[in-house]
Parts: sequence; structure tokens; C-alpha cells
Amino acid sequence: GVCLGVSVLYLCLAQRMDLNLEVVTPPGHIYLRCGTRNIETTARGFHVCSEHYLSPNTCALQTRTLKEIIGLVWMNHASLFLQNREYTRAVLYYEKAKKFLPQDPFLEELLGFSLILSGRQQEGHALLSAISATPPPHFLYPSPIVKEYLEGNVDASGIALLFEDPPKDRAGWLRKKERFEILLR
Repeated sequence: GVCLGVSVLYLCLAQRMDLNLEVVTPPGHIYLRCGTRNIETTARGFHVCSEHYLSPNTCALQTRTLKEIIGLVWMNHASLFLQNREYTRAVLYYEKAKKFLPQDPFLEELLGFSLILSGRQQEGHALLSAISATPPPHFLYPSPIVKEYLEGNVDASGIALLFEDPPKDRAGWLRKKERFEILLR
């Protein structure tokens, strides 16, 4: 499984065993913690030091509540629609996630871009503008993608290409590279 699915399974089992686990979400990932021991759910539960998850833009690791995990599941599902260019459905699922993650800047970013790509440019632009200057609490800098879009350095077609389903083979990656090069001309 993937990190979110396996972590949710671990959390369900931990609840049945009356074991309190902490949920940690470094950028693009999720793992669990019990006391001082990290449980890397994608590596059969091995301990990985917290510092391993920090990046040049990450100043702290974010912990989540069980309620927020439900939002992350909705968010993950929405991202599949975003990758497959089903933007209206992505918006619907990101809005469901927002009920559980009302102040999550990354969710706001994905929802903003999905709104733009679904034809609701004004709403999306307003959402992105609201988050553009302030970095999320666990980051040093705001999203460069949002900044590039708002400054007009990339348009909706570039954003769509950025978020689409990743290629499965080398030839697919080369085609995607060519499409990016065309957009940059």
C-alpha cells in the first residue's frame, strides 16, 4: 500500500489495541509515531529519524488529528481526479476534505488550481492570492507554484501538465519533457 492507506490501517488497529499513535505529515508523506519511535508504514514499520523527513523548506514536522486524517483521505482521492484532468470532481472532493482540514494551505493550493482548471478562475485566483504571501506554519517559504502562476509565469495549461498523472515509462517522461519545453518557449 501507499503511506496514507497503510497509516490509516495502522491507526485502526492501534485504536482496537488502545494504543495512542501520533500522525506526522512531512510534505507529501505520512507516518506514525509512538513515543519517540517513528513507524515508517511504507517500510514495514521501521524507525526512521525525524530529521530524515526535513527538507530545506521544512522547518518542522506537522502532526495531525484523527479528524484531519479523514480530510487527507478525501484530499488524496481528489488528487487522483486532478491527475486525470477530472477537475470538477477534484473540486468536489477537495471541498469535502476542507470540512476536515479547514485551514490547510496545501489543500487550499490544490483546490485553487482545481477551481481554475475547472473554469472557475476567479474563485481559484482569489483562493491562491489569499495563501500566496504567507508560508504554511511548517515551511519557511510560500508555494513557488502559486507565486509563478499569480505572477503570470505559468498559465493553466502549464499547471494542468504539472499535476497530470505521471508517465509510466521513459518514453512518457520524454513526451512530458517536450510538452514542458513547448510551454516554456
